[in-house]
Amino acid sequence: MIAGQRGFAYTGTLADDACPPYIAHVDAPLNVSNGSGLLRANVLDDVDVQHVWAVIYPPYYVAPSDSEALVQETLPTVKLLDQGKDMYAATFDGFREIGDYRIVLYAEDNQGFTARPVTIEVSTGSRVLLPVIMR
Repeated sequence: MIAGQRGFAYTGTLADDACPPYIAHVDAPLNVSNGSGLLRANVLDDVDVQHVWAVIYPPYYVAPSDSEALVQETLPTVKLLDQGKDMYAATFDGFREIGDYRIVLYAEDNQGFTARPVTIEVSTGSRVLLPVIMR
């Protein structure tokens, strides 16, 4: 019975060894209005979570194809703020292009352990193609 309530997915249920934070759930923006949307994440840890942040890959982003193209590119990054009860949130106002954004969330605790990143996709805008009616 007790063994069924323990595991790596349940922070603090194994030995006294420190565990990294765990990003349990991420809510993508339900509505993107005027280029702005709310990101929310549930982050669990057996100690204090210090930082939760998201790196946003816009629709125009193309991964480098060879090592010579690997130059440091500045991508939009947003810090999620502690909302209490293991919830973190931030509004990102850079959803300016129509297309699919890839958002990668990270978390780090006060001992320097980092969570396994979680990736979500957010689609913005839509193209409506109307039929041409001629008389």
